[in-house]
Amino acid sequence: MKKILFLLLLISVVSPAAAQRWTVWYGINYSGNTNDPQLFYQWRLANAGVDYTFPMSRWDFTGGVGFNTKGADARVNYAQIEGNVGYRFIDTPKGFRVSAFTGPCFGIRVADNQGDKVPIYIIRETTSDEQIDSAICPTLFGWQAGLSMKLRFIALKIGYERSLKSYWDPAFSEAIHMSNGKELLTTSIHHSLFIRLGFTF
Repeated sequence: MKKILFLLLLISVVSPAAAQRWTVWYGINYSGNTNDPQLFYQWRLANAGVDYTFPMSRWDFTGGVGFNTKGADARVNYAQIEGNVGYRFIDTPKGFRVSAFTGPCFGIRVADNQGDKVPIYIIRETTSDEQIDSAICPTLFGWQAGLSMKLRFIALKIGYERSLKSYWDPAFSEAIHMSNGKELLTTSIHHSLFIRLGFTF
């Protein structure tokens, strides 16, 4: 771990200052779950973070951390780490850049918005209805892809993110129901369209 940190520090020192870019961003996403038409898709406004980009030729290597709100009827907050590789297919001398990016993301659930979350119940044959909060996936591992545009100090990122694991815990074999009677499919997977506006320095 120390060697990795030292290598990152060495790259930052040796590389030209102009080549390194920090971006602070705020974003929104249109979030929902696949394989379950009964769940609504909703706009989520609580998204913010910071990215660090290391350009090399026409390639950009970006790592970042953020706070992201996801989900449809059940809203969940994640602390998220992202890593992307981008290729700049437009790069003008006046500072206008357009690139395509893709890469993995990993999130850890840090909070639930109780005022917005519909209680989740699991129906058991031998016991009464019981609330199961752990049915909401505590971690998220997914993949991102999209377009990134920059004009001098303004950055815009539009992309699509899809989880690679079930949003609802697949360990539950019984039918999971919400308090309004709607059934949740245990194979449902989170995905969202996100838009982020940032300031680069």
